[in-house]
Amino acid sequence: MVGHTHEDIDALFGNIGKWLKKNNALTVTDLLDGCKQANKMVQEAVPLSQMMDVKTWLLPHTEELHNHSNPHIFKFYRNADGHAEMKYKHWTQDSWEPSGNQPGLKLLKTTVNGVPGIVKPSPAKQDMDALSGSMSKFVCLHDTQKKWWTSFLSGLNDEFEKESYNVDTWVLLDIIAIVQACDKQDIPKSSLLPSQLVKRHTNITTDIPEVYIGHRRSKKKEGNEKTEFEDISEPVRNFLNP
Repeated sequence: MVGHTHEDIDALFGNIGKWLKKNNALTVTDLLDGCKQANKMVQEAVPLSQMMDVKTWLLPHTEELHNHSNPHIFKFYRNADGHAEMKYKHWTQDSWEPSGNQPGLKLLKTTVNGVPGIVKPSPAKQDMDALSGSMSKFVCLHDTQKKWWTSFLSGLNDEFEKESYNVDTWVLLDIIAIVQACDKQDIPKSSLLPSQLVKRHTNITTDIPEVYIGHRRSKKKEGNEKTEFEDISEPVRNFLNP
C-alpha cells in the first residue's frame, strides 16, 4: 500500500478500548463478544488457534535492512521483473528514495517457496501452576467464569505438550488459488472484494462535491444504487476441487 497505512483498523481498536472502559471482559469469550458490540461492522471475532512463523520462513531470503526505523512512509511494489521493491520518504512532501528512475531497494535475494511453520507455544515465561492456583483469589469471577478459566488453562497445558503442529492453511496460497480460479473461469477479480471495501473505494474515488458560498443549494435525490457482484463461490470451488 502506498503511503500511510493507519486506517480503519485503528478506529476498530479505539472502539474496543471505549467499550472496555464501560464494560467488564473477564474471559476471552467476553472480550470477543465485546469486539462485536463495539464495532457494528465486525461480524465475527475469533481467537487465533495458531500463528505462522513468517520471520523464520523469510529470514534466509531477505536482504539485511539498515536505518529503516527512521523514515515515516514506505511504498512496496512489484517491479517489471516481478521482484518486490521498496521506496521510502521521511515526510509526505519529500520525494521518494531512491530518487528518480533509480530502482527501489530489492527486499528478497532468493525466491521464497513452501509454507511457513507454526510458532510453538512456550510456557517458559508463564508459571502455569501459579496461574491456576490464583483462581480462588479473583472474587469478581462467577462460577461459570471460573470454570471457563480452568478449562482454558488446562487446554494451554495440552498445547504446550504437543510435539508437532500442522499448518491448517496459509492465506497467501489461498489468495493465489482463488486468483488462478478467477483467471481460469474468466471471473472479474473485483468479485472477490468485500462489499464494505468496494463501498469505501467508491467513496474515495468519487468526485467530491463543489465547494461554494452563498445560500445552501438543495441536494439532488439519487437512487439507492447498490454495488453487486456475481456470486463466484461455486466456480471457484469447482476449480479448487475438480
